[in-house]
Amino acid sequence: MPCPWCEGAGISHFERIIRLGTLSDPLKHLVHRAKYHGKWPIAERLTDALLASGRADRVLAETDVLLPVPLHWWRHIKRGFNQADVIANRIAKRWSRHKLQVVRPVVRLRATDTQTHVHGRAKRAENLRHAFGLIRPKDVTGLRVTIIDDVLTTAATLQSVARTIVPAKPACINAITLAIADPDGRGFEVI
Repeated sequence: MPCPWCEGAGISHFERIIRLGTLSDPLKHLVHRAKYHGKWPIAERLTDALLASGRADRVLAETDVLLPVPLHWWRHIKRGFNQADVIANRIAKRWSRHKLQVVRPVVRLRATDTQTHVHGRAKRAENLRHAFGLIRPKDVTGLRVTIIDDVLTTAATLQSVARTIVPAKPACINAITLAIADPDGRGFEVI
């Protein structure tokens, strides 16, 4: 069956994108506290809420590996943690149906501007051009990959990571985020 993008719907490279909620309060406040104020346990609790909701069940049941979006090493040191790693590790620890492995086949090559400071779909995509590199293609080759990030706004980050792993020929690519910025107010469950 063709992916939603091939059928003219969805975001390129992704079969499904699952989220806990839309980026509005109180979720927005909690995600920001976790990400920018060193409160990474909040991200774990939000991940637990996502798992308890059942929204991610189908995607995780069809996942072989979790791939957290990497931070540039400088931002990782400055922040003290990678929020995508926190989410991916929590999913791997708490998902009970089968063992999920967290893999890191992609590295951040450039210290890009944070996407929150870049406005517009085209500018965000340009900001991430050549930002990621594939260092271990065998970690995703032939496997069902779920990319993990905290927030999806324009999908530029997820698409950039997906484009980076496509040459390794994963069986399929999905994504899980805590929140999706939804300026159109659609309140969608799955893209």
